[in-house]
Order: sequence, then structure tokens, then C-alpha cells
Amino acid sequence: MAELKPCPFCGGKARIHYQPLYTDDGVCIACSECKARSRFFLYDCKYTFYHGEKDVYISKERATGDVIDVWNRRAED
Repeated sequence: MAELKPCPFCGGKARIHYQPLYTDDGVCIACSECKARSRFFLYDCKYTFYHGEKDVYISKERATGDVIDVWNRRAED
């Protein structure tokens, strides 16, 4: 698993959060200082369309990897 970059807003420590959302489970990343959050990615479910793929099952590992990629992306990259 890739290491998380610090928060792009305050430079604080980022942490991965696994949490339920209604009937599904999901993952996001949040800053421990300013509480900024990434998008929320659902896992253990099937998406009709996901990043160009059709009818794909998203595992916890894939969702975690995707949310880390989104968090670590910066404008200067």
C-alpha cells in the first residue's frame, strides 16, 4: 500500500477511515488536523460503471488503493 501524503490544505497527518454508509461499507481519507476529507469509495459491491469498466466488483483492497491514489494526486504532479 502506498504511503499517504500529508494534507494538501494544512500539511497535517492523513489517515484512512473505513466506515459504513447506509447498507454498504466504504473508505475515505481524512486529515487529523483540519478534518479535510477525500471522496468516499464504496467496497464489497458491484458497480455498473467504474473508471471505464462495466459491471465490476470492487474489493476493499481496490477501493483503498483508489482512494489513496486520489488523495496523493496533486496539481503539480
